[in-house]
Amino acid sequence: MEKKIRTIAFQVADQDFVAQYEARVKESGLSVKNYFISLIQADITQNQKESQEQDSGVKEAPQTEQAHESQPQQSDESEQEQAEESEQADEPEQEQTAPEPSVQEPMMNFFVKVTKDQREALEQHKNESGETVGNVLNRLISGFINDVRNNNLPVQELNATLRYYNDNIKSCDTTISAKIPVKSNQKLTEYINEVGGSRNALVASLVHMELHGQQQEQSQNMSM
Repeated sequence: MEKKIRTIAFQVADQDFVAQYEARVKESGLSVKNYFISLIQADITQNQKESQEQDSGVKEAPQTEQAHESQPQQSDESEQEQAEESEQADEPEQEQTAPEPSVQEPMMNFFVKVTKDQREALEQHKNESGETVGNVLNRLISGFINDVRNNNLPVQELNATLRYYNDNIKSCDTTISAKIPVKSNQKLTEYINEVGGSRNALVASLVHMELHGQQQEQSQNMSM
């Protein structure tokens, strides 16, 4: 069956918007096509989540009203007895109440470039441990954001490594990718805007420290 391909094109007269858009594309490390697609996918996911929340809220209200309307009228004595029984039964029911399911966080396809040697080392790690390159990248980004939030970054090591890859950014020429939360991508962008440099250099620095940590762990295990 022939695959249908649709071309999407548009023209923009606002030069400030164009400049900002091109800067965002460059920071993301994506092609113009993949960056645009990732934005649309994130928007679709967010819209679906909001629709589900609205549908859930609309359906629950009428049921509550019907339940109250269907209660038969009783005498004062019967109502008092029922209230006493209800108070005794309420406590265990509250303890058994199941938690509400968490809403799935919007995700996006994240593409970035690291060095060829780093990509090969991650592939070797996958063969040895079973952890895919995408899972490693997602874990590193998540851990980095948590360290930023908790003010727990290895600042001296990170700054030195980040400076090296910013100065040698052309060495980051091999693409890796992962599916990450949209909020994680926003946090990375905020950090890069604050400290300067590029997204590729930051991720290459995180991968560098991860591989260095693995080498140290292997050396310790061999010496024991």
